[in-house]
Amino acid sequence: MQTSGSRRLLQQALFIRRTVFLPALGMLCLALAGCAGKAPVAGAPAPVTAPVKQEQPASSDIVFRHYKLTFPDSGPPIWQAVVERGNGKPENGKLTLHGIACTLYQHGQPALQVRADDGIAVLQGKSARMQLTGHVHAEEPKHGLTLTATTFHWSSLENRIIATEIHSQGMGYDQQADHGTFTTDLSHAVLSGHVRTATIDFTERGPR
Repeated sequence: MQTSGSRRLLQQALFIRRTVFLPALGMLCLALAGCAGKAPVAGAPAPVTAPVKQEQPASSDIVFRHYKLTFPDSGPPIWQAVVERGNGKPENGKLTLHGIACTLYQHGQPALQVRADDGIAVLQGKSARMQLTGHVHAEEPKHGLTLTATTFHWSSLENRIIATEIHSQGMGYDQQADHGTFTTDLSHAVLSGHVRTATIDFTERGPR
């Protein structure tokens, strides 16, 4: 009798322990599953992410067509152009031009008239620079000196033109050269490459 009673008590204890343990285990699993979908607890370190690079917006270009440009706005002119179309950024004074007919000035007077297909002009302070390409043709209005070139670089501050693949004519001469450096009015030049002479004074007036 004592043995069978002890066995019955042991079976009841095991049943109670199994009954309590299994539901508790199920609740623990459900709790863990719920925690997996929840937001991080306040105070926990945030996940490390790569910083997002902020790109600065590009400044807008000013676009113009069939427009006349004069530089500077006040005082004696240095550079004046009529262009078929172009665009530029006002913050750096750089203009991209197409279909160009411009006049270069010295001491407020027209010194050279130039035509070209394309070019870039940089207008800053009281000085102007210009780079032209594509069928560049220049003519000095006072003496009729002419210059054609493949590339044409002009600086008002230096009073200088640097050109390549040039053909110049005027006052009884006809010259061709690979490279040439000219004053703005074409009155003086230094030529290099395949030329007959390296130095020419077009006007025979001597240095100014």
